[in-house]
Amino acid sequence: MAPPDVDAPAAPAAPEAPARAGGTGADPPAPARGKPSRLRFVRRFGLTGALLMAIGSLGAGALPVPNPLFGIRVVGLLARNATIALALTYAGMGMLVLAWLWLGRSIRTDGHDVAAVVRTAVTWAAPLAVAAPMFSRDVYGYLAQSEIAGRGIDPYTLGAAQALGVDDPLTRNIPTIWRSTASPYGPGFLTLGHGVLELALAQRWLAGAVLISVAAALKLPALLALGFVGVHVARRWGGRPRHVAGAVAALAVVAGGVLTAVSLGSGLGFGWIRTLTVPNAVVNWMSMSTWTGQLGGQLGILAGLGDHTRSVLTLTRSIGGLASAILCVVLLLAVLRGRLDAVTGTGLGFGAVILLGPVVHPWYLLWIVLPLAGCALTHRHRQAMVLVLAGAAMLMPPTGSGFDLRPYQLPMAMLGGIVILAAVLAVSCRRRRARSAAAPATALP
Repeated sequence: MAPPDVDAPAAPAAPEAPARAGGTGADPPAPARGKPSRLRFVRRFGLTGALLMAIGSLGAGALPVPNPLFGIRVVGLLARNATIALALTYAGMGMLVLAWLWLGRSIRTDGHDVAAVVRTAVTWAAPLAVAAPMFSRDVYGYLAQSEIAGRGIDPYTLGAAQALGVDDPLTRNIPTIWRSTASPYGPGFLTLGHGVLELALAQRWLAGAVLISVAAALKLPALLALGFVGVHVARRWGGRPRHVAGAVAALAVVAGGVLTAVSLGSGLGFGWIRTLTVPNAVVNWMSMSTWTGQLGGQLGILAGLGDHTRSVLTLTRSIGGLASAILCVVLLLAVLRGRLDAVTGTGLGFGAVILLGPVVHPWYLLWIVLPLAGCALTHRHRQAMVLVLAGAAMLMPPTGSGFDLRPYQLPMAMLGGIVILAAVLAVSCRRRRARSAAAPATALP
């Protein structure tokens, strides 16, 4: 869908300036003079969506229990009307996703500079930065794990319920399934990004390897990126088996040293190794290996073979893990032979590990996108990534929790969000037609 301003008449074109001497013809297109209004519309449309999400978060976000907004005039209204708050949030999500798609199209056709795009992104992010938490209640788990460690208790041995007590405000806000589980995380969040990987692939690959190892101490799958750094370095050294062995040995020493230093330096030790399988307790439909296992178990029940869902699930998850390992080896060999660059290999490797893993959340897709965003993908591949991300942005309910006892609420909220979004688009299109009709009267002869 094109933004409503796309078809508006452009200002008369100015005479073409002569080309500068020495020009190569490869410079990026300069922003068109008649297009700033389109960017302004896209920016304001996305800002409106972000504001709706921020307002809706007061009743539809992952708010603490008890909700501190109850009893506050005006502000507390949305907290008591969750369906309306959800509708506003879904409408805002749709507007923000549409604005993001339009921004990408505007960049390709109008050639906006980086500063304009950054201003747009900051404008959209500002309301969300002060909004209530949305889409996940994990933030309360992170706070609880930090509180446990701050009290001198091992978070890799006791869960929040045992360490803090079931009446602790943080424990009460953690989903029930996680209240008694030990922490599967390191001292922070995953910080691996494309910039870190680029640093590792440059001359300062050793410094990049250290940063990736630190990221692995926060979230272990980041260690996969180190494998692609290793084969990239081995290829630069000559690509022979001895070069691969040397790179593997060097990076193993770096990773082992960093993980040991972080584990001992934090005072938490190596208990995190015991809890790496804790997230597998979730049965997640977005994971291919998990939903195939669930499907196999249900088919067995229908066939009268009994309920063997747990065994089938273990089998399919094991097959998924083996398949992802094989794919990663293939990608590593492709990088070593020069058929694939290391950044693309890392993105595809993360894709194999995440999509075939036991648990997948929508935000896990960012692990795949961040490396691939800087790669020389074809236009068709980029379009596919954009569509996948746009769809993933709408998958998770803003509350970060299920609707088992209120299944009617989510469809009603979605319908309300669609109505609001349609109304906004209708008004925008009407304004476009009005401007188009008025344009001939003011056009230059």
